Amino acid sequence: LPDVRRGSRLVALIAGADADAHEDTLRALCRQRLGPAIVPYRIHLCDALPMLAGGKPDYIAAMALARGLA
Repeated sequence: LPDVRRGSRLVALIAGADADAHEDTLRALCRQRLGPAIVPYRIHLCDALPMLAGGKPDYIAAMALARGLA
């Protein structure tokens, strides 16, 4: 997502996550396994990702969803 200070921020949309999953827990796991530049700023749990008719992820709809949740 666009960010005034950094240019952009990484937001993760996680579909079908366990009901017990929590944003802080997932971010801590990301910090253990990923480099600092690619740890999501915000993590959103959702039932399903937006998909195109051909079964591929709809990135434009996903960006709109992330903007609405941010």
